[in-house]
Amino acid sequence: MGLQFLIPIVLFISIATIIRSVLGYRERMAELQTRQYGGGSVGPGEDRLDRIEHAIDAIAGEVERLSEAQRMNTRLLAERTQQDAPHHSPASSD
Repeated sequence: MGLQFLIPIVLFISIATIIRSVLGYRERMAELQTRQYGGGSVGPGEDRLDRIEHAIDAIAGEVERLSEAQRMNTRLLAERTQQDAPHHSPASSD
């Protein structure tokens, strides 16, 4: 597998890992604040958490857009490779 395919895959995995980490952190913090402040509101950082949630949603949309572009590029490269491949006929070489 060439470097041209490896870079987008690593980028996608990195972004997915970052999103998963942020979501896990957000869940842990919400649980901690719920324990600290009781079952009511999340606490004074509720607005900040809302902004983080919106940012994560935007990042998820961008990751989806990037993955769609990567799938399209991969498909186009595969089609181009098939078209550029020499067509050998199984004719005898007498």
